[in-house]
Amino acid sequence: MAVRAKSALPEEFDDLEYQEYPELLPRQNEAYGKLVTAKPGSYTILGYGGGMGGGKAGDINSTVWTPFGPRRLGDIKVGDQVCNPDGTVSRVIVLHPIHRLPVYRVSTVDGASTRVTAEHLWLVKVAGKATKAPRYREDGTRDDFRIMTTLDLKRKVDWANQEERKGKLKYWPLIPLTQPVKFTVGVGRSKDPQPLDPYLLGVLLGDGSLTGSSVTFSSADQQIVDLVSRALPDGEIVQIDAIQWRVRGSTLKAKLEYLGVWGKRAEDKSIPRLYRYGNIDDRWSILQGLMDTDGTADSRGHCSFTSVSMDLAQDVQFLARSLGFKATITTNPASYRLPDGTPKECRDAHTVYIQGPNTKNLFRLDRKRERCHDKFNGGASEALRRVVSVEEDGEADTRCITVDHPNGLYLADDFIVTHNSILLSTIANQFLLSYPGTRILLCRDTLKALKETTLIDFMSMLPRQLVLKYNQSENWLRVRRETWPKGVYSQINFQGVHDYEAIGSAAYQIILLDEAHEIPDAAARFLMTRLRWQLPKSVKKALSTQCRYVEQGEGGWLACGARVFDGECPQHGPDWVSSEIPYYFVATANPWPGWYTDWFWKKHLGDALAALGEGSDVSLHFVQSLMRDNKHLPRNYEALNTVGLTHDERRRFIDGEFGVFTGMVYEMFDRRVHAWKQPEIPMYNRVIGGLDFGNESSTGHYTTGVVLLVTPSGRLMMVDEFKRRGPKVYEQQGLWMQKMQEKWGKPIGKKIEWRGDKAQGLGIKMMADLGFNITKSNKPGMDRIDVGIRHCAGLLNHEPGSYPGFFYLPEGHPQGGCPQFEKEMMEYRRDPETLKVVKESDDMVDAFRYACELIQGISGDPSKLFRNSLPSMETA
Repeated sequence: MAVRAKSALPEEFDDLEYQEYPELLPRQNEAYGKLVTAKPGSYTILGYGGGMGGGKAGDINSTVWTPFGPRRLGDIKVGDQVCNPDGTVSRVIVLHPIHRLPVYRVSTVDGASTRVTAEHLWLVKVAGKATKAPRYREDGTRDDFRIMTTLDLKRKVDWANQEERKGKLKYWPLIPLTQPVKFTVGVGRSKDPQPLDPYLLGVLLGDGSLTGSSVTFSSADQQIVDLVSRALPDGEIVQIDAIQWRVRGSTLKAKLEYLGVWGKRAEDKSIPRLYRYGNIDDRWSILQGLMDTDGTADSRGHCSFTSVSMDLAQDVQFLARSLGFKATITTNPASYRLPDGTPKECRDAHTVYIQGPNTKNLFRLDRKRERCHDKFNGGASEALRRVVSVEEDGEADTRCITVDHPNGLYLADDFIVTHNSILLSTIANQFLLSYPGTRILLCRDTLKALKETTLIDFMSMLPRQLVLKYNQSENWLRVRRETWPKGVYSQINFQGVHDYEAIGSAAYQIILLDEAHEIPDAAARFLMTRLRWQLPKSVKKALSTQCRYVEQGEGGWLACGARVFDGECPQHGPDWVSSEIPYYFVATANPWPGWYTDWFWKKHLGDALAALGEGSDVSLHFVQSLMRDNKHLPRNYEALNTVGLTHDERRRFIDGEFGVFTGMVYEMFDRRVHAWKQPEIPMYNRVIGGLDFGNESSTGHYTTGVVLLVTPSGRLMMVDEFKRRGPKVYEQQGLWMQKMQEKWGKPIGKKIEWRGDKAQGLGIKMMADLGFNITKSNKPGMDRIDVGIRHCAGLLNHEPGSYPGFFYLPEGHPQGGCPQFEKEMMEYRRDPETLKVVKESDDMVDAFRYACELIQGISGDPSKLFRNSLPSMETA
């Protein structure tokens, strides 16, 4: 996939290692080839898009760790919090559909495992004696990781196992350990106002006797006795009793009974759930109590814990993993010899071997802490999890989630770190390092959307050791290689182009636009004018001495790289030898009408090329993405996705056809789903409305209005409508608005928030003068209509058994009704030739669109919120 063999740069810049990016699919690789084979000084305008993809998913029955404990992946909802391996908490922002796919079980050396699909992404380091010198971040931690799919990971694991069997050098794939995981259940949330000290509980579970008439524990360390004494409930003391220490008082025993551990023999001990999911400090404390008593740090600094209770050993393994350690359990039959030499068997001993950073934190006891060290493997490497097998494991219902964290990671089964637009991210990474001194713009309609999607993949792929500076407030990142000329660095800017004029006079060599159908025509044409960046003179001088012809070979994309001194390559001529650079405009999109369809599907660029100058060498390419190209998906995956789709929808979303728009504009609108049939209205905390102004003619444009209730989860319910024309229509509209305020706004003590068409300023001023809270809509024009339509359509989407973001009261409902709105939604269509919305009988849906501008999105667990609001609600 990457340009291999020789780089398309002079030798002094040719230290670019082959990056192990996720393997591109065939059509993605085709699109990539259009770029790397571009001539110097040319402009390549590339569109990539069409059908749906899929496959980066995990078994829905696998565990995802949340601040509240384990959750089944299939039960995770948009808005749920999940634990991030950097120790923070992320929120789920995208919940992808469930599909039945082949899965693989990925297992690590400490016995942990999880089930994922072939395309699932992993953050991996490949270890071996032949690796280059360690690379470090500014904070001193290693940064040798790359992103790879499950199949890529399997190939490396299988090869390492083969080499091991041959007795040869092994290069093991390693995945990172998590930072301490934040849980919020914990001791501090116990109903007991005075919970038991976690360290004290750990000591008693380790060396305590929890049967009999009083609490006793064995210890030869006065330091442990002192620590226990300070942790006892008020009024209780420790007294020596033969070789044991006895606690005098009844409170401690009562607390142990409350926790369910009193009366447990050594082989039956376990950690109460309250303490397993405690906050980080509590989990450290109980683990320290256990390790101070039944834990060991040997002369090499290796740490372990031994118990005759398998439950307690597994609980210690859980605590260690949740605090960022690798923990492996082994079981050995235990025995000892009687005085006469006869062997006497006893209970098996279960030992937990613990590895990781900061092992001193496992103990409070000084004599054990002194044996620990913070270096792993003699300081040659970090403590990471070695992947020992990746095996096919049948099929399963799977789902992928996306989180709102730049690293895109979350914690799955056994605290395994797992990952979550690959094409644009690959292009951005490759070209940022291929042209010293380049400038790249990676953008989407809004910066927030970019950060929640493509930027996650880009940052995961980026070799962090090359990052010179990352300015998160101004949203740009610079990279530099040591071999580049002094002062030369490449920069990539991240930007939302919703307000594209803010880009100003910036210049770029490469512009990468994700979800291009979301932005207006004017923004796309403006971005084209920004392709004018010039590389530093030192770089251009070096480029003029090398042939930059690239072709596809068996090993990927291969560059000629011949050094020339007379401006002509003996094999490829003078066209590929130049100080000029190619410029790229790359846009990805789903099938949707607008400038993207006009440019790439119809090949009508209009005046868009004028910005590039007359006589420019311009090539326009469109690569259509198809679901069936994804070799990792099962044979029936396409059939599963066609269930419930209309013929036109199948042509669009499965076949990736951009020209199929003969049906409804709001294709997801379904009276069986969105019509609210229950007489009760759910709880709401806000009222919004949309207005579209016509005129007082009896045959002209209608004046319309809609009123919607907003629930705590951000869902909308349209409860009433207004649609009239003729004399005194504005007076009638005002009276209706006042009536709506009394009926819906007054009960919650809030004024209705109204929004109207910005182009109808006279009507907006008139309603404002009457005292209504009214604001103007977004910019007028066809581009903004499509943006508004997509916003409204998102509220209509739903999955079987779930709840959409929008409902309306149908005709005849006791609380109101919106029959005209329902009629217009069913009739709202596009012209099959121009793909533009037909501006006929669209007054009510326009008012609906203006109102929807006032709501941003759905938050929390909407399904649960709606069930709590109205348990009897039913959906089709």
